[in-house]
Amino acid sequence: MSDEAKTTIRRVAAIDIGSVTVRLLIADLESADPDNVDSEADAEYVHGPHVIEVCRLLEICELGRGLSETGKLCADGLAHTLNFLQAASIECACLQVEKITAVATSAVRDASNASCLIEGAAEYGITIDVISGLAEADLAFAGASSGGAKGPADILVVDPGGGSTEFIAGQLDSDGQAKRDEARSLQMGSRRLTDLFLHSDPPLDSEVEACRDYIAQLCQKELAGFERVFQQVIAVAGTATTLAAVDGKIDPYQPALVQDYQLSRGQVDALLQLFCSQTTQERTSIVGLEPKRAAVIIAGTLIVEGVMDFFGCESLSVSDRDLLYGIILSA
Repeated sequence: MSDEAKTTIRRVAAIDIGSVTVRLLIADLESADPDNVDSEADAEYVHGPHVIEVCRLLEICELGRGLSETGKLCADGLAHTLNFLQAASIECACLQVEKITAVATSAVRDASNASCLIEGAAEYGITIDVISGLAEADLAFAGASSGGAKGPADILVVDPGGGSTEFIAGQLDSDGQAKRDEARSLQMGSRRLTDLFLHSDPPLDSEVEACRDYIAQLCQKELAGFERVFQQVIAVAGTATTLAAVDGKIDPYQPALVQDYQLSRGQVDALLQLFCSQTTQERTSIVGLEPKRAAVIIAGTLIVEGVMDFFGCESLSVSDRDLLYGIILSA
């Protein structure tokens, strides 16, 4: 940023309450008055604010465990999530955050006891916005397309979560600015499909095949007319970044090494075979795999596999910038 450009810095926080994980990102948004931007180096500030990460927190709370059978948020997961939100509130106060935006996605959308979470969070000064699948898709697209992808190109952003998977198609222009065309949200996620299909440990071949068939049939039904040739396919969120971390043996997790990591269809298949060959407890020792994600990583990998097969992708790019970044940018 040149000295002549007038800049404004705001410290904001984003909280993403998912079916498996709950995450906090605190960041400084540096923006400039376009009338005072006078160099190519400052051009990015015209299109949108520059995000400077300050703090990240993540906890695997399993809020959506058992939701398919009970219709309710898991009691242990609910308590765990509220503890996280209390800690997040304290962290935001200590770091003098000016605005907190908290969103909840698939599990909270579907749960009959969602009010327990919303009312509990309010006690810590956090207002939760329960967003639709399409709103979730928009935020994921905004985050992923801010990661430096190059245009012009047709792009597909895939966000495989714990309860649902979002698909967002759009274009990048030559300046890397993104425009969304179409979005779909499918009721398939790593926690949801684990509960529905993968009951043995490790799962039986028949269970894996049943899960794989379900994904293929759901894609065929819900994504009809969505197919086209995409120059870039970008996968975001925990399943995708975990696959990159395991394949690259990235431990501890490093966002810079995961960002733009390339995963081929063959690498995804090899990772699936590795996960299916071990029990949940054995998988907790795999380098790059967060131990608490070991129980749902097989279903998550099957979703990525199914998406690649449906769209005919030989490879995809992993982005560490996802819905959290979209929430930050929306501030």
